[in-house]
Amino acid sequence: MAGLETPFCGFYFSCFSLLGVMFFFVHHTLFGFLSTFLSLSHSLSRLLVVLAVVRLFLPVDTHAGHVSTMCAARDGKR
Repeated sequence: MAGLETPFCGFYFSCFSLLGVMFFFVHHTLFGFLSTFLSLSHSLSRLLVVLAVVRLFLPVDTHAGHVSTMCAARDGKR
């Protein structure tokens, strides 16, 4: 009886170990990509916050002032 159980146990063991290895690689690959994406999005959000803070201290819009000056010159106003 022991000889009959061994191939089945070996078959199930190899199937489960193969599934375990596949799960390990899929899990680490998926979470590797996910953590990389989250890291990039975190860096991007920090960059956007820094740009927003820098934008607060810059002049409001120099191009708009230039355009309004050009329009006033075109209309004959100073």
